[in-house]
Amino acid sequence: METMALLKAKRIRRFVISLPLLAASAVLMQPSMAHAGYPEKPIKLLIGFPPGGSTDLIGRLIGDKLYRALGQPVVIENHGGANGMVAANASPRRHRMATRFC
Repeated sequence: METMALLKAKRIRRFVISLPLLAASAVLMQPSMAHAGYPEKPIKLLIGFPPGGSTDLIGRLIGDKLYRALGQPVVIENHGGANGMVAANASPRRHRMATRFC
């Protein structure tokens, strides 16, 4: 009988301790706090070879898939030269991807 009372007290204590954690998680999961607009700028896809080749075609297909998946426009930029190193060394910033097709 005594053990049942102790188990019940432990359950109540655990429940009381977990209430603030539950409340905090409910507040943090509010959709208004989420940043749903990412990415907010067009995505630049850097291709390290001149336009018209197979890498350009693959890059454009990937850009189209990204546009459909993310809903943001994808700008294809071809930086040919030095076997793709010109595009790889282009200033890496947000909303920019570099491809390396060999």
